[in-house]
Amino acid sequence: MIPTDKQLHLLITSVADLDQAKTLAKLLVNSKLAACVQCYPQISSIYLWMGEVCEDQEVILHIKCLQKHIPKLEKLIENHHPYDTPELIALPIDQSSEPYLDWIKTSTQP
Repeated sequence: MIPTDKQLHLLITSVADLDQAKTLAKLLVNSKLAACVQCYPQISSIYLWMGEVCEDQEVILHIKCLQKHIPKLEKLIENHHPYDTPELIALPIDQSSEPYLDWIKTSTQP
């Protein structure tokens, strides 16, 4: 493992179903802003929306990217996300294997 110097990030968002997740994931990877998107189906979300407690099944997306691409990813996700207020959380990855970090770098835009 090597330090990533905060270059590598994991973005997290959620959508209503697997079709939406795959569509968004392919858009992000094809744009070369994300190297990989993992879709985790059938999670249960309980949240407060417009003063009411809601419960829905959702799909979580883990988006592997470089920090420098986050502003473009944020805009792309907001423009293509089916929710009015999409979840978008960025977590820095402190350490990674060197080959994995290199793969992220070569799989995304310069």
